Amino acid sequence: MGFCSHSKKRLRLNLLTALGLFCIQSSVDAADEVKIHVVKKFAKENPGEGRCCSGCDDRPRFYDVRDKIEEGFSDIGYDTISDTTNNGVNARDFTDSGKYSWGEDHVSNTGTDWADVAFILTHGSANCSDDYISFQMGDNDDTCTIRSDRHIHFGDGNGNQEMKAFINWACHGGEAGVYYDGGFDDVDGSKFRIWNAFHGSKSTRSNDDDKMKDYIKTAKDSGIGTKWQDIFHSNVIGSHGDRCPVSIVWGSSASKRKDFFRYGGFLDWNDTGSNSGTSLFYVDGCYPDDSGPVGCFGTYCPDDNSPVCCQQEGPTPVCCPDGRCVSDWKLCNL
Repeated sequence: MGFCSHSKKRLRLNLLTALGLFCIQSSVDAADEVKIHVVKKFAKENPGEGRCCSGCDDRPRFYDVRDKIEEGFSDIGYDTISDTTNNGVNARDFTDSGKYSWGEDHVSNTGTDWADVAFILTHGSANCSDDYISFQMGDNDDTCTIRSDRHIHFGDGNGNQEMKAFINWACHGGEAGVYYDGGFDDVDGSKFRIWNAFHGSKSTRSNDDDKMKDYIKTAKDSGIGTKWQDIFHSNVIGSHGDRCPVSIVWGSSASKRKDFFRYGGFLDWNDTGSNSGTSLFYVDGCYPDDSGPVGCFGTYCPDDNSPVCCQQEGPTPVCCPDGRCVSDWKLCNL
């Protein structure tokens, strides 16, 4: 499987990088707290109970995945494993008090930012026009919908704000078009390292619970990004419908971010320097339902002569050296 990455510095200056395969020794800094938020029940099938998302079906398999998350972190030696379900999952748990005064993401056991790792299992969506992803809460207190551009600021490094990894088990939680347009530019504090999610839609399958436990255990010391994509990617031959896991990594340089994607682990938060830039890592050519190929943003191509984006422009498209996608080489000079 080939991985690709896009890197960005602040001010959204894009630097396109290729991802090779080599090993680097990283330092060890033990982590010991994980928070799991699970929304299984929604308003469509449970009306009148103060739940969210009147168009969302319930997700019974989420409990199986949660159980394996807990087993996995217990097996690798985490000290604190906490979960909250359904009506207990509130917007305040994901909202930074610097964004809204009612935000309580730092509160131990109920919030998210007090833990080193946090999960959300719910329904999600993306708005590529306004550049944000969102996901649903378990009740309608405060708001039903958490947005990446309005509510979230993880890992501030002050007091009870220490999150390093967020794993979004919802559709569109890592939508590439939102990333390219800056929709994740303000979700990170100084300690935050990685956002694992999916580009496009995603279904929860019967063996995902065991896969999740396998992911946690194999990514204990390294592979927090690579194992995420190895284990949860799937390809539908000859059509769309791929499952496209992605990872957004923060750090001071493309090389440090690449190293963390490969060699960071749940018990090894190797140093990535200051969060002055980001890289998006994805499986090359992955094409899900309800979205374009991971490598495509607007009418631009991820790399010179790449066919991934250009397939939207016509039967024989080309990518210009500056990244534009056009129908004929002559148009590159315009």
